[in-house]
Amino acid sequence: MILTGSLLFPCGLLCPMAEVRADEADEERLLEGLSEDEKRQFLNDIYSDMNKEQNPGVPTAGMLSGSGSSMTDEEAEEAIREMLPDQETLEEFANEARNRVMDFASFRRGYDKARGLYQYTFLNDGGIALSVPLGGWSDHAVSLLPMDGVSITSICRDGETLDQKPGEDGAYFFRETGRYSFQANGGSNTFLGYFRIVSPKVPVKESFLWSPEGYRLTEVKLKGENLPAGDGKWLALKDDGFYELTYTAVEGTGLPENWTLMFLRDTTAPVIEWEGEIRNGRFFGSVTYSVDDPEAIVAMWHNGRPAFTETGTIAAPGSYYVTATDPSGNMRSWQFVVEHRDEFPWMIAGIAMGVILLSLLMMLLTARLGMRIR
Repeated sequence: MILTGSLLFPCGLLCPMAEVRADEADEERLLEGLSEDEKRQFLNDIYSDMNKEQNPGVPTAGMLSGSGSSMTDEEAEEAIREMLPDQETLEEFANEARNRVMDFASFRRGYDKARGLYQYTFLNDGGIALSVPLGGWSDHAVSLLPMDGVSITSICRDGETLDQKPGEDGAYFFRETGRYSFQANGGSNTFLGYFRIVSPKVPVKESFLWSPEGYRLTEVKLKGENLPAGDGKWLALKDDGFYELTYTAVEGTGLPENWTLMFLRDTTAPVIEWEGEIRNGRFFGSVTYSVDDPEAIVAMWHNGRPAFTETGTIAAPGSYYVTATDPSGNMRSWQFVVEHRDEFPWMIAGIAMGVILLSLLMMLLTARLGMRIR
């Protein structure tokens, strides 16, 4: 596996893009003229600045170097929990946000069973039809159809405006995963709506979700175990795992009685296991690593330069910055220093002594033979 990456130092120095082999124990000539302590301090300062820019206010996870500080997973979880608002505040925020996003013109709900479309019609005619309930999530493509003189004036995905045209039937078709919002105008009516497309192969990271328009959450399962559904308006997502949600239509809406949603939530960053001799926060000799998530992408920098290893072993001395990112976008980072072993290489010395003794023996035998010939 080839591990690559790129980096722009916060100090304004553009890192050389030539990759170096991290599994070869070659001396770097990057900091000639400096003492070993000065080199280490220089590299520690670089990676400290880099960590502050990439994760402002957040300590680096898995720090192995002697400088700086680190937090355990339990301490990090407790710190995050203290920063989060209480349950009542979250509920107020969710209701206010929902009211802002779902501030629609007055409309009637309905369902076109033949075409499988949820219909939202203005009281004075016009409206839109969707293949998913407003505010709902879908694990497949979604179509949006404006009706009776209504036009779609804007469409956004993940906060970016899309320049998308309707098909010949006037419908808009969306395949890419992401959070969608749109605005529809018809006469004096303005219609705001949103939906989400998820992929069964890519976990989500949301902390809560609202119930679709016209539905109430009635059943929640996480890893096959039932959880409380609350008031049915929204759901707080606290744990990772496979969710199965069942919604029931509000009486009198004319919508299908039940609507189900399934997705995988993953907010846990991948972990790299390191094996090697550590002294005072530094590896001596070499270090090998393995990743717990086979789909995680590992990027590595050696003395500020992109590096790679095909063997999973790091032997070249110097400072390292390593990241592991999973398909959900969860990332964990490490920084550490690898130094040469300071132990005397007895095996090499033994071989050398053997060679020397053998050479002396051969010289002695040659000298004796020469004496006999005379």
